[in-house]
Amino acid sequence: MNKINITTPQNVQIEYESATLLERAVAAFLDILFIGIISMLLIWGTYLTLQGLFVSDSIINGGTDDLTDSGYALFYLAWIFVLLIFILYPIFMEHLTSGQTLGKKIVGIRVIKADGSQLSIQDLFIRVVFGLFEIYSSSGTVALIVAGISENRQRIGDSVAGTVVIKNKSTQSIHLDRLLQMQEHHEGEQKYPEVRKLTEEQVMVIVDTIYQYRKYRTKKYSALITKVCQQIRLYMDLPKKGLTFNEQMQFLLEVIKEYRMQKA
Repeated sequence: MNKINITTPQNVQIEYESATLLERAVAAFLDILFIGIISMLLIWGTYLTLQGLFVSDSIINGGTDDLTDSGYALFYLAWIFVLLIFILYPIFMEHLTSGQTLGKKIVGIRVIKADGSQLSIQDLFIRVVFGLFEIYSSSGTVALIVAGISENRQRIGDSVAGTVVIKNKSTQSIHLDRLLQMQEHHEGEQKYPEVRKLTEEQVMVIVDTIYQYRKYRTKKYSALITKVCQQIRLYMDLPKKGLTFNEQMQFLLEVIKEYRMQKA
């Protein structure tokens, strides 16, 4: 089991498990399948359009078998669109879904930044550009070899972009269950409906911060609890100040519980 430790901008360390080569290969295959279906529909539509142009041109020109210039232009344009789909599909999907294409979502893996920061369009573009060679041009051979010998299973595009591919769940998720088992569970109306704004990464930061505080009980982690609480409340459009330390802890635990209930 290959583990990756990611330090978030809040200086919290979260442990993830690297996606296996098989998982990455299956996800890539599924994505290629999805893109292939879209491309085939586009090419088929272009073919039917060209047939219409060919028949019209034959009637107008008295039975000539030559395609019109517009027909050739449409044919080449269709292949340009296919290439653009291969480039833009992973960029926009991973940008909109926090590092997941359809294939990655089905398999349960995703792309994240190795330094814990947010993925940018530039990072994703770099991965795709290198992927055209590593995955498509070499049938995945280069990507598998490089990722196989890399410490964090990074292909060249990952190394250049500073990204890693991980299993969708942090190995710290077990702390979530342990924390919630300490709390009373009351079913009912949500106290903080704003939790829907939070991402899994933000919730894992909360979980790991509380876990480390309870493990070490130092001023450093007490201050980190306050900092994380303030940032989460700001993100949820709630007042940042005015809570005691115990109230901050209770707030963070409530957020974790309601996030879990929402995802159940």
